[in-house]
Amino acid sequence: MSARPPAAPIDRRTLLQWTSLVLLVLTALIFMTREVQQPTVTFAAVAKDTPPKAAAAQPAPPSYDAIVAEYGGQRIIRLPGAVAQLDEAAVTPWLDAAGASRVVLAPPRDPDDSQRMDVPDDVVLVTGTSASLSPYDTFSTTFAEVGRTLGAADVTSDVITLAAAVADRDDDVPEAAPLPVRAPTAEETAAVVADLADDGLAFVGGAPAFDRPAGNGFAAPPLIVVTPYVAPGTPAVDYREPVTAAYPGRTVVLMTGLWIQYAGAGVDELAPAITASFYGQLEDRLRKYAYSQESVLAANLARVEQFRTSGMFDLDAPYVAPDPLHLTLPVLPWVCGGLALVLLGAAAWPRRPLGTTRVSAASVSRYAGLSELAVEISALVPSSADGAFTRSGAALRAVRDGLDDATLTDDDLGALLERAESELATVAARLQRADLEPARYLARRDEAVTLDA
Repeated sequence: MSARPPAAPIDRRTLLQWTSLVLLVLTALIFMTREVQQPTVTFAAVAKDTPPKAAAAQPAPPSYDAIVAEYGGQRIIRLPGAVAQLDEAAVTPWLDAAGASRVVLAPPRDPDDSQRMDVPDDVVLVTGTSASLSPYDTFSTTFAEVGRTLGAADVTSDVITLAAAVADRDDDVPEAAPLPVRAPTAEETAAVVADLADDGLAFVGGAPAFDRPAGNGFAAPPLIVVTPYVAPGTPAVDYREPVTAAYPGRTVVLMTGLWIQYAGAGVDELAPAITASFYGQLEDRLRKYAYSQESVLAANLARVEQFRTSGMFDLDAPYVAPDPLHLTLPVLPWVCGGLALVLLGAAAWPRRPLGTTRVSAASVSRYAGLSELAVEISALVPSSADGAFTRSGAALRAVRDGLDDATLTDDDLGALLERAESELATVAARLQRADLEPARYLARRDEAVTLDA
């Protein structure tokens, strides 16, 4: 039985070419098949910012002379349509200290109207809930101040702050109290919960009804409770906790006047950021200009949607390991290009011709002589020497292939030639032919070549 000959050494350049080709094809297929698929994401493209829309057109403000003619020497003048509230007893001493003659409470202006009421420098003008006393204006620095001003339209603290600035008594200004709140009664809670069961909207205390705004930045439409400005001297009713308890897992939006608060699943930690972003940008306009609750709520929910599309709502989601395929997709074209360069480089890799300095002339001559001996002896091989002859042929084929492999050295080829010579010597011994022993055969061949030369 003949033994299987050993595999010839693989040409490294060929191996490099085929490996690069297979990787190039696989990479291109992965890129082409995955590039057309849209990955599943939890947020869409950035939503468009939606500013609040103006309420019904407001009448032009009267002149200050007309106001004085109508109201005479009143210290606190409230014009028709004014929404601001203040504690007259609390502000009067400060007005005296600042030398302010009176306070004019004017209605909020039309956002599209550039007209502004001109008053003397000693008059505090409150337009909507924005107070000013030449040369000062006021602005909120805490959520509590924003909530009291936009939730109750209370400008008492603002007027005191202005008067103190004019009187140079800023250090004496008392700290502004937050909007007072209370929990709803059982009857109030039951009524609101029942209203929310219909369409998720509840309007309390005479707040004008409107349709649900289109914007939605939550996984499910939020439950919305709308109340009007808080009446002077009464606390706001905070429906968030009982509504959240009645509808677990839902987000609750409470709108008091123009002050909006959130509660419920997935929003508690983000509510301060949403509030700061929305009112930090729009508080001044909401104070001065006439906006309906509907338009302000729509703009606020649009801002929430912007937060959602920016990915902030994913902060509380369970950790999901990144998909390495999606992370590497942008790199795959470069990988394809690199593999193509490797293929071109391997194809341009020069082959070393026989007889170059990499392989000695002696090894080439020895290979030629052993090949001739193998041909000459092939017809004489007995069955007992089949294995040795087959192994010698495999070694000679490996030498032939190695002559084209630039990575094999002369020593590598010499080892293969030694194996071939040893196997052919075994065949000659089985034939009992000393003249066919490789050493003697090669010696005679070299002598013949020398004589011919």
